[in-house]
Amino acid sequence: MAAESAANRERLLALDPPAGALRAEYERALAALFERRLNGWERVRFVAAASGGAIAALVCGSLAVSEPETTSSSTRIVLGVMSAMGATWFVVAWRLLRRGSVHLIADRRRVASIVLAFATLQALYFAWAARDSFGWLAWTRPAAAPAFFASLVVLILAATVFVVHHLRESELRAREQHLRAALGRFDA
Repeated sequence: MAAESAANRERLLALDPPAGALRAEYERALAALFERRLNGWERVRFVAAASGGAIAALVCGSLAVSEPETTSSSTRIVLGVMSAMGATWFVVAWRLLRRGSVHLIADRRRVASIVLAFATLQALYFAWAARDSFGWLAWTRPAAAPAFFASLVVLILAATVFVVHHLRESELRAREQHLRAALGRFDA
């Protein structure tokens, strides 16, 4: 969607090229709209996320590989998924730190998708653990309720993050359209 929007923007500008200064002003306004520099506290947060992700990836990955043969395969799978989660957060945070800015559409979409994917995996794990502990009819047993409730809460929170991101993206796209309209008005 973003690539298609960028391609359409370039095609429109190529058909009727604006004055050089106006186009430069438009590009600066778009960059200011979509790209935000990281401040000091945001850098600290991303350093913490990268550090936590690296630690989680190393600890969980090493446990998944080095645990004794008596460890169940399901435990190894969970440790592997947790290691993947840590590695993913490390890579995302490290890229943002290295770049020094956040793209308000692409980076936020990436983070919202990661949150939703891992929350879905976590909810499936909670449901699976409840089934393993209480049998196939676990949802009918009161003792299994906390696991199902926790999985539902995690999924709802992740879905909320995903929806909020899409609302913010829609707002930014509307601002972009407003900038395009202003550019067309000055061009005429």
